[in-house]
Amino acid sequence: MKHKIKIASHSDKLQWLYSQDVEYYDYGDCKRHLQIIFPYRPQMKEDEKYPLLLFIPGSAWHKQEMYNDIPQYSLLAKRGFVFAAMEYRESDLAAFPAQIEDVSNALNFIPEIAETFHIDTNKIFLIGNSSGAHIAMMSILFNAHGLCNTLPKISSVI
Repeated sequence: MKHKIKIASHSDKLQWLYSQDVEYYDYGDCKRHLQIIFPYRPQMKEDEKYPLLLFIPGSAWHKQEMYNDIPQYSLLAKRGFVFAAMEYRESDLAAFPAQIEDVSNALNFIPEIAETFHIDTNKIFLIGNSSGAHIAMMSILFNAHGLCNTLPKISSVI
């Protein structure tokens, strides 16, 4: 029995690229990084932009594991989102609300890299799980009440 194999052209389908350990802030004795997974296609236009999901991972306020879930994050990039997982200072390095300052610093760094990673700075979403979700929500609440550095416009918190 003969089978025909059809090779599809993937030039228009979104793929993804990964940029590891992009430093967003240096506190002197402590550098913080982003893991950025972004949409890519060989024929990508320079002005193509995608919404950003800034992910704050849960870690019970300890050192975050930044690399294990890259394959899952890539699925979001293939669907048209830039996904940036941010590392924040764990509580034994800096007490709360230092982590909110980390979110502010990460968000203020985004315009510097927006063009490189095709980020639409008008569509930024904070997303987190566990302690990361707490930090995301508290960042928005602190910002709303003037208790932290002003954050850029956030479209939503997930």
